[in-house]
Amino acid sequence: MPLIFKNNKGLDNSSNPTKVISSNDITSAGVFRSKVNVDGIILNYDAADFDSFPPKTSTTNVITDAIHMNGWSDYGYGNDGKFTTEFNTTGYRMINRGSWNGLYHGFTLPSTGTYTFSAWYRWWSSGSGNNGATSYQSGFGIGDTAAGIDTSNSKVGVWQRVANTINVTATSGTFYLISFGGTSGGSNSTWDVTMPMIESGGSMTPWVNGTNGTAVIDTSNYGNNAIANSATGWSSSFGGAWTFNGSTSAIDLNSPLPEISGNNPFTVEIWYQKNTTNYGELFGNYGSGYGNGIWIFNGGIYLQGSCYDAGYTGSADGTPRQIVVSRDANGVTRVYKNGTLTATALLTGYVPNNINYRIGNDANVNGEALSGNIYIVRAYKRVLNQYEIAENYNAVKERFGLTS
Repeated sequence: MPLIFKNNKGLDNSSNPTKVISSNDITSAGVFRSKVNVDGIILNYDAADFDSFPPKTSTTNVITDAIHMNGWSDYGYGNDGKFTTEFNTTGYRMINRGSWNGLYHGFTLPSTGTYTFSAWYRWWSSGSGNNGATSYQSGFGIGDTAAGIDTSNSKVGVWQRVANTINVTATSGTFYLISFGGTSGGSNSTWDVTMPMIESGGSMTPWVNGTNGTAVIDTSNYGNNAIANSATGWSSSFGGAWTFNGSTSAIDLNSPLPEISGNNPFTVEIWYQKNTTNYGELFGNYGSGYGNGIWIFNGGIYLQGSCYDAGYTGSADGTPRQIVVSRDANGVTRVYKNGTLTATALLTGYVPNNINYRIGNDANVNGEALSGNIYIVRAYKRVLNQYEIAENYNAVKERFGLTS
């Protein structure tokens, strides 16, 4: 699942630029292999990350600090690599070097009652002598309660959520996430964890900016999160796909993306698959009464004119495809299909800057709705050249079984 490395720090804590890393970019051994361009990216959605979005409510308390315990009385604060995850929580790379190590935090709850303690983690490896890992709560009037952490081979490097719902009778206690076993200087288990979250009432209703709905998290570091309405589904097709019913499904952004409004240059990349020969809007802010907004569909783009490859319009054979549309500050607009330029036109219309964007349907209406799947949506505040577009295509084509 995607990680955002902020503060201009890379994995080796060097002065590398901010990177967006997706689960499709990491081998089972943790080797990064992506060549997706991230310079200028302002929006990055991947449906393969759907099942790892962090459910939160207005009563969630995301603990803002914790102690990283390095084993055998060697204590330090985040000394094995502090980073910010796509969940906007702080993560730690934890290495078990002794009898046990982990994160803990003492906490005072606002009242007694039912609470869910949870955190997200990735397990990478188990060192010799390691006996596993667990999340547990101590105190709160009920003693120790634990929830095991899955360290099976099939889950190596996969973000998972551990949660434990308890009925507390006292408000004070401690939340632990630990790896245990081995001897001093022995075990070398490695895992990443986010900061713990505490939710009152045990509620797990998803949120985005306080609004109920299915969260679609933007991993570009711009925070352009979105909400998938109840008519939008999800499937495991090709690692993850948002499914659209051809009438009412839609994913709504929380912002109008001013970076690509007016005559500003932009590039939008979409991976999709159609079920019908109808057009179907993939991404845009075009709708009833909005005039010359952007309407990117499976054939190309409409913006006070058209620039499209009609031969693509009727494709409904179940094959995923990439479409990329770019427009420079002079209005020169290009459409690429599967990394190859197929059409060029001059589209100089001014894009409204106060209309929110929508995926899979017209903005604010249920017209030109998509029937099919959308896998990836990326937007850039610059024009990607043909070589960069081809790089993006080649970086992820194997996920969709495409060889050329």
